[in-house]
Amino acid sequence: MTTRLRSFSLFAVVVTVALLVSAVGALHAQQPAAISLTGKVRSAAEGPMEGVLVTVRAAGATYTTTVVTDANGAYRFPAARVAPGTYTVAIRAGGYVLGSPASVAVTAGKTTRDDLQLRKTNDLEDQLSNGDWLASMPGTDAQKTMLLDCTGCHTLQRIIDSYHTAAEFRDVVLPRMAGYANNSYWLKPQAFKVARAREGYGFPPDLPAYLASINQSTGTRTWPLKTLPRPAGASTHVIITTYDLPTRLAQPHDVIGTSDGSIWYSDFGQEYLGRLNPKTARVIEYPVPQFKPGYIAGGLELDADPAGYLWLANMFQGGIIRFDPRTKAFTQFAVAPAAHPDFTQESMVMPVHDNVDGKVWTNNQDDHSFRRLDAATGTWESFGPYYYPNSTTHMFNSYGLLSDKANTLWLLDFGGGAIAHLDPAANTFKVISTPTAMSRPRRGRVDDRTGLFWFAEFAGNNVGSYDTKADDGVIKEYPMPTKFDAPYDAVADKNGDVWTASMITDHVARLDPSTRQVVEYLMPIETNSRRVWVDNSTNPVTLWTGANHQAAIVRVEPTQ
Repeated sequence: MTTRLRSFSLFAVVVTVALLVSAVGALHAQQPAAISLTGKVRSAAEGPMEGVLVTVRAAGATYTTTVVTDANGAYRFPAARVAPGTYTVAIRAGGYVLGSPASVAVTAGKTTRDDLQLRKTNDLEDQLSNGDWLASMPGTDAQKTMLLDCTGCHTLQRIIDSYHTAAEFRDVVLPRMAGYANNSYWLKPQAFKVARAREGYGFPPDLPAYLASINQSTGTRTWPLKTLPRPAGASTHVIITTYDLPTRLAQPHDVIGTSDGSIWYSDFGQEYLGRLNPKTARVIEYPVPQFKPGYIAGGLELDADPAGYLWLANMFQGGIIRFDPRTKAFTQFAVAPAAHPDFTQESMVMPVHDNVDGKVWTNNQDDHSFRRLDAATGTWESFGPYYYPNSTTHMFNSYGLLSDKANTLWLLDFGGGAIAHLDPAANTFKVISTPTAMSRPRRGRVDDRTGLFWFAEFAGNNVGSYDTKADDGVIKEYPMPTKFDAPYDAVADKNGDVWTASMITDHVARLDPSTRQVVEYLMPIETNSRRVWVDNSTNPVTLWTGANHQAAIVRVEPTQ
């Protein structure tokens, strides 16, 4: 054989080996992660069941792991998530329960199989989400929409199981509810010292009669109970981790992450700032100093500034607070006494662009004005309240407030159907109405990369967007697929998808704006989600939110 031919043969062998190695590597990359626990979920009524949430908890653990069955009724836990040990097993599937209490032992080095048999429940009522209740109860959509705000403090089941008459609702129950701060929930009601008399804090006049028509004041309920459809298709491709918080009274309202991998949360009903280490599931609570000791406790918005400080809106305590994660030191910034000191309410804080001018924004939710803090000097400026164009009575009732790259404000009228732009330098206030009337925009974010302002329309059941660069007065709306999802917040991820979550249906959702398709993921527990935060450092991205009434933090990881 000639030298040239030998060289060619050697080259061919090298190329063949390289191709084989490449093919094996590609095949290995396509293999699913090692599975430590698998099985099929069946029932006599349906056979193999798609969309059943299967949850496991190791003995002594403070977190659970959940996967969802596929179209063949199969579930699979990756070995990286379920290590060897003994686990209790639970499921979520509307109308079904486990045939018998389940536990399983997972053995190292092998795949454990545990098939689950479900049976019809004898107590469907206690399984229903607020979304299920709204789907079940009689009434028009307009009547049911009146109940959305009730879910901030308790489930709709409490209303439906009650025996109050319309007169009792009108004269006793609803006035009592109005006397509680919105930090309240059924385990910790917090009452105002005096009645809130300012106009706009009442209830619709036809609400008492509607409540009495759906409860048991006139007899046992006769209308049938319904459950929303179980997850299917893309909605089953997810892993959900639920982390317990140290105390049952914790209300994780805003949940955000920082660059060191920590997950932080504001406690809506207590004076704590919490930190979760996802690697260890350890939670540390830092006591927040109080402006008004003994008064209504709890914080709402939590955000980080470019320097890494965390800022907390301290609600009825009357100020905002800065926290240094490195030194664990708090700095308090009290606002000047307001016209109604019992009701001054700094619900939001916006420090994310304070590197522009040294200014941090907040609001007074009581009179719908806005405040701007110079953090270096501790001095405050006030803006507003503002009114709709050509009106001296129609006040812009802003809830969420977001800054853009210039540190001007974008606002959301939770009392109506509009967003607005406040430019303090130009002294302008521009109102842009949503296509859906009374959509009640709630919270969102301005995406610095695109200039798109994404926000949730709570009563409109849409995600909205506005191009702040074009600023042409045109809002786009993207409907949510499940009636009464009532999204609370919206944020875009690095791929351009937009995430939101529901206080009502226990859904977390991912919107692809280019196709207008929405994938909804059902959570394993009642979440009553508020703020959503996306970790763009993972692939796929990871969403975090708080289970505000269940003292838990939830991580949602799509697997495709």
